[in-house]
Amino acid sequence: MKNLPLILLGSLLIAVGCKNPADPSDGIPPSNDTLVPPIVLTNTIIAVRNTWTASNGFTSDIEQHSLADSATKPIISFNASTISSLSLSLDSTTLVYDRARFDSLGVTIGTVNIRSSPAVESVISDSRTSPLRLFATWTHGNALVSLDLDGVVWKIIRNGVVIPLDTAAAGNMFACSKDGAFLIYAHWHDTVRQELYRYDLSSKKTTLLVPADMTTASCTYPEVDISPDGTELVFVKRWSTADSVGTVSAEMREVRTVRTDGTAGAGLRRSEVNNVRWTPDGRYIAYLASGVMYAMKKDGSNISKVSNRSIFQYTFVR
Repeated sequence: MKNLPLILLGSLLIAVGCKNPADPSDGIPPSNDTLVPPIVLTNTIIAVRNTWTASNGFTSDIEQHSLADSATKPIISFNASTISSLSLSLDSTTLVYDRARFDSLGVTIGTVNIRSSPAVESVISDSRTSPLRLFATWTHGNALVSLDLDGVVWKIIRNGVVIPLDTAAAGNMFACSKDGAFLIYAHWHDTVRQELYRYDLSSKKTTLLVPADMTTASCTYPEVDISPDGTELVFVKRWSTADSVGTVSAEMREVRTVRTDGTAGAGLRRSEVNNVRWTPDGRYIAYLASGVMYAMKKDGSNISKVSNRSIFQYTFVR
């Protein structure tokens, strides 16, 4: 696993550099879509924008962006880095993120107070000096939890102390409910297919929510978000198929929902999208397609562009 930080850096570069042309399959509504009435979001988001210049190389800028009037306020910038896995504390003051550093080939978990000026980063986990931890997220009481490569869930204390919270969630992607009651995580069913589980931290009960799709040649769940009331998930299913002679198809993506008790699963749209999230009121699902932000109803209808700004990652301010 010693080469994993380099692999992660490469994967992030690919994600940044690959933008698909606009077509009906990439999450952008075709011109004949009837958007009546269009969805209008007035929320504020924390967004990451990536740029490349000959003088500074690759730069990630974190900014506050209003969807109501497009007003933008810079927060902090990082050279030779890319930022992912944004999570904002429940009091909307402190942002936590994964930062892949090209200068040292390390991955750190950092935090920044978005209300401070100037904003200063605090590093709370560094893969160069400690085990690689990713996907840090806030939960109740403004506590931080993260996941490591062995599927151990860690609780991160503000002074940098990291303690194991639980070891049951053996996966590589996870989300924690805002009340801290349960986790959602992806687990490998075999070497090419994943399944989604719910793990209740108090009862230690594990529930299979989305079984492995055995009709595919490969299937993963790279993104998941829990609705504000904790009853539903929105997630991305990424899969490929193979024909009778073993030729594997191009990778496909689908935005899907399922209730957190494993019932009422539904596919919303086969789309080349990322960063799917519930809006803070739970009424809509937002996502990025070719770096532009869209929103749709919970049933996948009324897809509407909600921002013209080019965005790599985002999270809502509550």
